[in-house]
Amino acid sequence: MRGNTRLTLLIALLTAALVAGCATITSPPEFAPVNLTAKVAAGDISERATSFIVILDASQSMNARDNGQSNIQTAWNTVHKLAMTLPEKMNAKAGLRVYGTAPKPFLTSNALIHGMAPFNRKEFIGALCTVKSASGESPLALAIAAAGEDFAASPTDRLALIIVSDGEETTSNSLEKARELVASYGGRLCIHTVHAGASPKGKALLESVAKTAPCGVATTAGAISCPEPMAAFAIQALFAQGAGAPAPAAGFLDDDNDGVANAADLCPGTPQGAPVGATGCFWMTGACFDTASAAIKPKYKGWLNDAALILKSNPEMKVEVRGHTDNAKSETYNKKLSRRRAEAVVKYLCGKGVSKDQLTANGYWFSMPAAANDTPEGRALNRRVDLTQRK
Repeated sequence: MRGNTRLTLLIALLTAALVAGCATITSPPEFAPVNLTAKVAAGDISERATSFIVILDASQSMNARDNGQSNIQTAWNTVHKLAMTLPEKMNAKAGLRVYGTAPKPFLTSNALIHGMAPFNRKEFIGALCTVKSASGESPLALAIAAAGEDFAASPTDRLALIIVSDGEETTSNSLEKARELVASYGGRLCIHTVHAGASPKGKALLESVAKTAPCGVATTAGAISCPEPMAAFAIQALFAQGAGAPAPAAGFLDDDNDGVANAADLCPGTPQGAPVGATGCFWMTGACFDTASAAIKPKYKGWLNDAALILKSNPEMKVEVRGHTDNAKSETYNKKLSRRRAEAVVKYLCGKGVSKDQLTANGYWFSMPAAANDTPEGRALNRRVDLTQRK
């Protein structure tokens, strides 16, 4: 019994020491948000995402300071400002997932502390206020995967995931988990990231995570710290321009409401709800393959089923199916392999009722990598197929 008492005391002392080294979150600074409630009421904007989750990084690395403030305080303030900017109540279901907060080395913490429930600002901020400090490991990949489980109860919703973090991670597979999540939910999911801190590596990781979905936005906490930029970020992540919206500033008209301004839109008239890339053309990516294989994995068939529904609903749309590889083996070998991957996807889509006249298969071997080929994770991301609209 005495030994157990000593062990308990030792753990308590170590925990206290670790917590004492954490930056404490203080009350947020004064913030006068743009009134999005009025914009919704006026019909200027309407809810696009029907379910969204905010992931807040409260791990030990967030105790680092940038410009005199801890990263956890910066990230916490960002989430608070976002909640203050959103309408007081929304139809969209909202969740708040936090990872970290547990002292190392005893526990890896990753929990949904609010939701999923229709957004209510008071309740959301109430949950946020239970996060008092940052500690513990940084399981970003685990949090991303868990968010996928949170979304599982919304089989037809338009989904948005917002990650606020310094981009540090305990493991190195966050990018892979994000790509798997996008593949699981097809064109229904957008991932948006906000970088807090000064780490170039962390910023680059979060930018890559946002790019796993064609509708993702990557920004920094500093860039959206003021009311107008925060409102613009919130609208881009969660809203669509309403039918009665006034004309935006010159150069930012978006007649097909796909999030890409007319001036940059190479595919005007994209069907409502179809995911698009930076040029406004239908674009999906996500089906990944094992090394030297052109067999479609079962977990990616949901992604392809979503693509098939979009293509069948829009028989006039022509799509190039692009196969890719990592850089293992020769260019000649990979040209053939990438073509076989593209053809496998064409065959699958046709089996789901898509007209073969809509599809063209091409192989790009390792000439268009999505990630560096110098790690196993990067090579896995490059063994993929993209669907892109032919202009």
